[in-house]
Formats: sequence, C-alpha cells, structure tokens
Amino acid sequence: MDFLQLRLRPGIADAVDPPSRLPVPAKKLLTGSPHAHNVVRGLVATCAQRWWRFLCGTTPTPSAARAAAISLGLLVCDPGRLPLPVLVRAASRPTADMYLPEALLQEIVRLGERALCPQQARWPYRVHSGEISFNPAYWSDSEMKGLLWLEDELSGCLLDLYEKHRPGTLERRAMNLLWQARKVA
Repeated sequence: MDFLQLRLRPGIADAVDPPSRLPVPAKKLLTGSPHAHNVVRGLVATCAQRWWRFLCGTTPTPSAARAAAISLGLLVCDPGRLPLPVLVRAASRPTADMYLPEALLQEIVRLGERALCPQQARWPYRVHSGEISFNPAYWSDSEMKGLLWLEDELSGCLLDLYEKHRPGTLERRAMNLLWQARKVA
C-alpha cells in the first residue's frame, strides 16, 4: 500500500542549520535573548532558502499553546499526533481518499498549506524600512479551531491505518531512530 509509505527525503537533515553556525549560542535564542530578534531579522533578510521554525515536545501540547505557535508560524511536533507536514503530504497523495474522508483531506490541505508557509512569508522583511512585519489576523478563530481539530482527527485516522495495514512499522522506525541517535551521542 503506497499510501502509507511516508518517508523523509534524503538530505532533509542538511536543511537544518546546526546551532554552531548561528551568530549567538542556540540557548540564547531559545530563552528569548535580545540577540534573538537580530538573528531572526538577519535570517529573514538574507536567507535565500525557505526555512521553518519547529516547537518539539515530549508531552502533548495544550490546544491554546498549539494555536499560539501556529499563529506565530511555528510547526508543532509532539507525541500523540502526527506533524502537520506529514498530514498535508498524506492528504495530497492520489490514493488518500480511498482511506480517509475526502472532506477532511480537502480541509487539511487548504488550512495546512497555509500553516506551512515558510518564515519569510509569515514574517516578511521590508527592505526599505528594515522592519519585519507580522499580521496577527492571519487566522480567524474558526480556522484555527478547525486546523487543531483536523490535526487531531487525521492523526488518529492515519495512526489507525498504520496499525491496521502495517502493524509495528512506526514502532520499528522509532526504535531504529533511537538506536541511531544513541550511536551518534
């Protein structure tokens, strides 16, 4: 069943800039140091490639925090639900409507693609004024609630499909990733 073959593209790790190449330590960026704004402004202004910010956690993220993160242009990855890029990619596959409700697929593509816009689109840099702009009304309340519900609903549907058609696949992949991470550490 090719619908469930969702793999990372080769070289995806190369797209993530290692913290050692940032002009300030990553810890300062994560703690909201005054340097963080300058680094983000520099990245937005000079980066020729598209980039995204991720918020990853080991515990489920509350809905209010997920909504705030999405409204700021962050992609949220937490246990219990699949990341939005995985859901959008699965929904856009030609055979998706054979396994999942078509209305849900259309909505996750519509709202998900908007949520997946790169940082340069969400926080446009105005060269002439040297400012980064942000539109707080980018999402209406109903759209945000719909996107959060769709993430939960489609995550459950896809995880159920994996369990039904490929039992143990995700667990084996997780164990393999853990083993590889331990080898590197």
